Amino acid sequence: MYLMLDVVTNHFAWNGCSSCVDYSTFEPFNSKSYFHDPCSIDYDNETSIQVCWQGSEVVSLPDLRTEDSYVSDTLNSWIKDVVATYTIDGIRLDSAKHVDNNHLSSFEDASGVYIVGEVFNGDPAYVMPYQQYLSGLINYPAYYWVTRAFSSTSGSISDLANGINTMKNQAADLSLYGSFLENHDNARFPSLTNDMSLAKSAIAFTVLMDGIPIIYEGQEQHYSGGDTPNNREAIWLSGYDTSSELYEWITDLNAIRKLAISRDSSYLDYSAWPIYTDTHTIGMRKGSAGSQVVGVYSNVGSGASTTVTLTGANTGFTSGQALTDVMSCTSFTAGSNGDLAVTISGGVPRVFYPTAQLSGSGICGE
Repeated sequence: MYLMLDVVTNHFAWNGCSSCVDYSTFEPFNSKSYFHDPCSIDYDNETSIQVCWQGSEVVSLPDLRTEDSYVSDTLNSWIKDVVATYTIDGIRLDSAKHVDNNHLSSFEDASGVYIVGEVFNGDPAYVMPYQQYLSGLINYPAYYWVTRAFSSTSGSISDLANGINTMKNQAADLSLYGSFLENHDNARFPSLTNDMSLAKSAIAFTVLMDGIPIIYEGQEQHYSGGDTPNNREAIWLSGYDTSSELYEWITDLNAIRKLAISRDSSYLDYSAWPIYTDTHTIGMRKGSAGSQVVGVYSNVGSGASTTVTLTGANTGFTSGQALTDVMSCTSFTAGSNGDLAVTISGGVPRVFYPTAQLSGSGICGE
């Protein structure tokens, strides 16, 4: 197990209005001079995004002058000590787009560990350049595409496929992005639809796409809270149920991802790409021939089914190759030229893996 720390360097918090902050209570930045003056953020202006305040007049978030050398150096010294003291393996950096860009780089250098930064924006052209300053980024563009594609039976598969291709071709290193479907800042996926097949499709897509998958507590219990604070339900209310449908679904997805990584040393560096799309279905491939994971995801929902044919030229499967849908443990055989006819029954996605590679894994009894 690795230990990641969630860190905020952009701001402090004050239980009250922006004009009534008592800066003397903050340590070590106990003077107003260490903070920007209060102002409302204009999200069309980069300077405003970095110097104005998040929060509200109920709980204000005094914005640190991270461009100030004393502030930056102090934070850098602090994180270096924290990482060493507690043997931290990685960091999630909150509000990264609100922080001075030069500080982002120096902060990660000082930490000596991987940082994944939260750049809360759905435009890949806005998000991708931040990888100049931090190793990893929370994949907000993909979050929006996946959510829109699978939260409705009329969701846009084409937008998802086009977006994935854009980032595949332009992002510096997608293997260091953090992929997710839910978090504490956005309405939970089941608040948008209670269709379990759509939830399974969205989760499977985010776990098996490029990057490091992030599961938000309660997601495995199908929690359905809407906007904050309703999306922050206590996990113990579920009784930590390890037999819930999505808990077992995520466990199986994690198992095949771990196996694929162990079987193919280049798996994480192989860029996942859409090998098939139609109005309701997208097929994705990740991994070199012989140990590739091929997922087929549809937004038809639990009340419908659909059949598609994947070509061997795109999947990399060969004629007569034995395959297993590792989510249902159903056996398949690729046809001539490696083509594969796939039926998505009740909207439940399929995840194919070469059966020979399952040997000794314990997956599907192999």
